[in-house]
Amino acid sequence: FEYFLPTHQGRAAENVLFSALVKAGDIIPGNSHFDTTKGHIEFRKAKAIDCTIAEAFDTTVNHPFKGNLDLTKLEDVLKSHPKEKVPFIVVTVTCNSSGGQPVSMENLRGVRQLADKYGIMVVFDSARFAENAYFIKTREAGYAGKTIREIVLEMFSYADAMTMSSKKDAIVNMGGFIGMRSKELFEKASIFNIMFEGYIT
Repeated sequence: FEYFLPTHQGRAAENVLFSALVKAGDIIPGNSHFDTTKGHIEFRKAKAIDCTIAEAFDTTVNHPFKGNLDLTKLEDVLKSHPKEKVPFIVVTVTCNSSGGQPVSMENLRGVRQLADKYGIMVVFDSARFAENAYFIKTREAGYAGKTIREIVLEMFSYADAMTMSSKKDAIVNMGGFIGMRSKELFEKASIFNIMFEGYIT
């Protein structure tokens, strides 16, 4: 990502980014939103809609990527709400709130295609990005021979922005950040970063 802002942890990154993007009445679809993610959405009088696949909640089903979004559910949300009411789709990799389950590369591509079709941003909650990449390497056809770095680069090619709790897969004792491709979003989010987190360097 060309632009980034440092924060003290992942929920702080959400607070800054969502202050710039989310307004009352908005709809944010995703895969089993993490508790702070949902909290930041609902605090702003917006609604989080869970589009996780049904298999995620059935402990008797063996599925390699229970963090996947149900693309039909997702498209139903995008079709039934005006574009102006859906600031972004959030994808949590891996998906904490459905048991820390991974999202497949195929599913990430599908989410990106729907986002492009409807003109919506994609934001990754990236705390366990390396773990998700490992599951792709070990479980998804065509990725066994790729390095974790190569898999991560492809994963994030499907996102417009991301939040990170560096206390997870980055293995530091405190820290986080926001990455984004849009200079306009960076400038808007910078105001909230200074207000809540400190200076942007």
